[in-house]
Amino acid sequence: MNMFSPQAAHSGRRTLFAGLVALTSLCALSSPLAHAQAYPSKPIHLVVPYGPGGNTDILARVAAQKLGEVIGQPVIIDNKPGAYTLVGIRVAHAAAPDGYTLLMGNNGTAILPFISSTPAGYNFSDWKAIGSMGTVPMVLSVPPSMPVKSMADLIAYDKAHPGSLNLGQVGGHTQLLAERLKYVTGLKVVDINFGSAAQALTNVAGGQIQMFIDGAPTSIALHKADKIRIIAVASEKRLAQLPDVPTFKEQGFPAMTTSAWYSVFVQAKAPPAVIERLSAAMAKVITDPAVKERMVGAGGEPWTGSLSDFDAFITQDARALGEDGKRSGYKLPQ
Repeated sequence: MNMFSPQAAHSGRRTLFAGLVALTSLCALSSPLAHAQAYPSKPIHLVVPYGPGGNTDILARVAAQKLGEVIGQPVIIDNKPGAYTLVGIRVAHAAAPDGYTLLMGNNGTAILPFISSTPAGYNFSDWKAIGSMGTVPMVLSVPPSMPVKSMADLIAYDKAHPGSLNLGQVGGHTQLLAERLKYVTGLKVVDINFGSAAQALTNVAGGQIQMFIDGAPTSIALHKADKIRIIAVASEKRLAQLPDVPTFKEQGFPAMTTSAWYSVFVQAKAPPAVIERLSAAMAKVITDPAVKERMVGAGGEPWTGSLSDFDAFITQDARALGEDGKRSGYKLPQ
């Protein structure tokens, strides 16, 4: 007797077809594309490797609030200061590369692997920028009592008064930029360490030190009050607030062109579709007029180029700062 009737065979084929459809659907749901389409399905954490209140933290909170609105999930700020920002960076680096842990970074993120006294535990290439939160131009200031109004004047003063120039240092990015300044100009200076930029600027104003490199926002007000004199800016073009102050590039030192910058990063190992989703969301964040206004209020200048341009800019900046670190031998104190 034939145990397999036509009806039974047809029923079996229907069962097999239904099973294949279910399996195909399950595979589709488990694919990276499906995961990306479901992303984000829970809150995102933005690690800030500084305590609350500074420029990096302020800009991170601006980004988090708007990113949460755009992407449809809360973005939670996690302040993780310590060890020259290594504590926070390592926390973000150790998280799963799934796009649910982001990092608020800056120049320091790029240079720490070069200047840390102990292994940093990451490379800058481990991170992918998903949106710039602005740049801050750097400036070189001197006391207004000095007969120096340009880089040519400063170099001439150094030759006429050897050993008389003291340069304020506060570590990190500005330290390496100062090392680059000495290298490209041949200036012979004595480094004087300070705990903060505010302390160094007070000493410039008082004439105790003769040079200091810092972000433009904190220096411009003192310059306009005639308490310090800014003689060069490190941006590509002159600043609107300082139209009479030439750039380093104009004065023959293009290698000094740089800015302090801020960016939201995701781990480079995150799924490409997730990185694309985050980048698209951040593009909406940074073009929002209210966000731009708050960025400017925090001392930043909105990045007007593309994300790929910004990525090329910070990659080159990291490379140049790394060369500064290797050449000078500078290391952060333990």
